[in-house]
Amino acid sequence: MKFVIAQDSSQILTNIPHQPGIYLMHAVDDVVLYVGKAVDLQKRLSSYFRKDVAPKTRKLMELTKSIEITVTRNELEALLLEQTTIKTLLPRFNILLRDDKSYPYIYISAHAEYPQITSRRKNPVRMTKSKQTTSVKLKKTGEYYGPYANAHAVRSSLNTLQTIFKLRTCEDGFFAHRNRPCLQHQINRCSAPCVGLINQQNYQRDLDHARLFLAGKSKMVIDVLEKEMHEKSKATQYEAAANLRDQWMSLKQLQAQQGVDSGNDDADVLVCGVSHGVAVVQILWFRQGKLLGKQSYYPKLALELSAADILASFIAQYYLDQPLQFGLPNAIITNVEIDDKINLCAAIKQYHASKIHLLHQVRGVRAQWLDLANVNLQTALNHSSLHPEELFKKRDALRKALSLPMVPSRIECFDISHTQGEHPVASCVVFSDSGPEKKSYRQFNITEITPGDDYAAIRQAVKRRYTRVQQAKQILPDLLVIDGGLGQLTQALAVCEELELNELMVIAIAKGPTRKAGLERLFVGKEKAEIVLSPDDKALHLLQWIRDEAHRFAIKSHRIKRGKLRKQSILDTMPGIGPKRRRALLNHFGGLRELNAASIEDITKIPGISHKMAESLYNVLHGL
Repeated sequence: MKFVIAQDSSQILTNIPHQPGIYLMHAVDDVVLYVGKAVDLQKRLSSYFRKDVAPKTRKLMELTKSIEITVTRNELEALLLEQTTIKTLLPRFNILLRDDKSYPYIYISAHAEYPQITSRRKNPVRMTKSKQTTSVKLKKTGEYYGPYANAHAVRSSLNTLQTIFKLRTCEDGFFAHRNRPCLQHQINRCSAPCVGLINQQNYQRDLDHARLFLAGKSKMVIDVLEKEMHEKSKATQYEAAANLRDQWMSLKQLQAQQGVDSGNDDADVLVCGVSHGVAVVQILWFRQGKLLGKQSYYPKLALELSAADILASFIAQYYLDQPLQFGLPNAIITNVEIDDKINLCAAIKQYHASKIHLLHQVRGVRAQWLDLANVNLQTALNHSSLHPEELFKKRDALRKALSLPMVPSRIECFDISHTQGEHPVASCVVFSDSGPEKKSYRQFNITEITPGDDYAAIRQAVKRRYTRVQQAKQILPDLLVIDGGLGQLTQALAVCEELELNELMVIAIAKGPTRKAGLERLFVGKEKAEIVLSPDDKALHLLQWIRDEAHRFAIKSHRIKRGKLRKQSILDTMPGIGPKRRRALLNHFGGLRELNAASIEDITKIPGISHKMAESLYNVLHGL
C-alpha cells in the first residue's frame, strides 16, 4: 500500500491503519530512503509530519515523495520483516553496519592428503549457519573457521593447534620438495608428513580433532583422546598412546588455564557510544567465562539517534542475519536499556530456536565484563575522533561555516568554572591539527572580581593568556572560542582590541534555550553575527568537542583548587603562624576545637607565642 505525500498530510494519515507493520519511504525516483517498523503505523507516521521534528528527520521528509506500508499481525513479525527489508534494500537513512577491515580466518586447505592449516584474510561469498562455530566457504576451496576479531587471535589459535596437533602450516611448494624434516618438526610443532613420519590416517585423525577444537568442542576432543589413549595402551601400542597422552595433557592444561576464576557464563557484551557525530558499537564475546575476542563497528548515522536506538538496530541486524562467530550466548549485556527487548529476544529465539536474555543491569563478573567493554568503547571513540582524515574534515567544515581564509590549524577555547561564585577557575584548551594538545592547556585562578561575574572572569583569563603569549612571542591561535554568549564575546573582543590583536578571529558558542546538544548558537567576530549550524554539521561537532574539553578541564581545575582550600586550616592563613608554631599549637591543644576553647592566657603558654600574637589568633578564631 503506497501513499503519495501531498501538501495536506491529514488525508494520508486517515487512510493508514492503527496496526503494527513496516513502512518504506521512497524518493522521487522510487529509491527507498528509509525502512521503519511501528506498533501503530498511523501514530508512528504522524510523528514525521509534526513541525518540531529534528533537522535530520526534516531532511528525510523533504526527500520523501511517497510512503509504502505493509501491515503485519504483530510487532514481532514487523521486526523480522523490517530487518529482512533493510538487508535487501540497504536504505540510505537506516543504520548500516560498517567495519574497518576484512576479517581473518583459520583456513584448512582442500588437499586430499595432508591438508595445510594456516590463516587467510578474505571476504566471504557464502556462509553456513552453525550454533557452535562458523565454517565459511570462500572463493578459494577449503574450510574457513572464523571470522576472528583480529590477527593476534588467529596467530594464538594457530600456535595452539601446532603445539597440540602438529599439523603442517607450510605452503605446497615447500612441502613438496622436502627430503628431511624442517625446523618445525625439530621443535615438536609439526609431525613431518612431508617426509612420511606420520601416515595419512593418523594425520587425518589429528586434523579431525583440530576441527572439533576450532568448533569450540575442546571437551569432546579431550574425551576422544582419553578413550583412544586407553585403546592404544591396551593394544600395547605404547608410542602411539604416549603421543595421544601428550595431546590429552596439553588440552587439559589449556582448559584449566582458561577457566581460572572466570565462571562458566556465555555472554555477548554490547556497548554503544556517540561522540562528536561518530557512533561506535563495541562487542566482546565471552564463552565459558573466557574473553574470546572483541570487535568495533562504526554505524553510519543518517538520522539523530540515541545509543539505545543504535544498539536495538545493531542487535536486530547482527543476531538475525549472519552466522554467529561464537554461537548464540545465554545473554546479551548492554550499557543502555533497550526499549524493544521483549520483541528482540522473541525474534532471536524464533531465528535461532534458542532462548536468550537481554540485560543492562548486571552484577559480579558480568559487571566487570561491562566495565571492560566500556573502557574499550571509550578507546574506540577517542581513536575515531582523532583520525587525521576525520579531523581535517571537521576543521575544513569549520572554515566553511565561519568563512575563514584557511583551515584553522590552532584553536584555543576558554571556559569558567566556580561553585556559586566561589573559587573561580578559567581553563584554556588548545586543539591543533592532531586534536587536543594537552601539554599546552593552561588554567588561571581568577582573583579580585565580584563572585559570579563570568564576564570579568573571561576578561581576566583572556588578558593574562595573551599578554604572556605576546611577551614570550608564542604562536597565536587561528581561532579563539569562548564558551558563552554575547557578553563573554564582548569581553574577549575588548581584550583583543586592548592588546592590538585585531586580526584574531573570536567566536562564542552559546547553549540553546533547552541547553540540549545540537541547538547551540554561534556569535561570530566583531559583527557578532549569529549562526545556527545543523546538529549533524561536522563544524558543530568540532566546536562541541573543543567546548566540552574546555569545560571538563575547567571543572577539574576548580575541584582541585576547592579541595585544597577545604583541607586548609584557618591557621594556614594567619600571619606570623608558620609551620613550627602551627605544629606546636596543634600538638599542645590536640586540635582546632580545643584551640577554639582556649583563652588568650592558655595560648601564650605555647613557646614562641607572644601575648600580642595570642590575642590576634584568639580574635580571628572567634570572629572578633
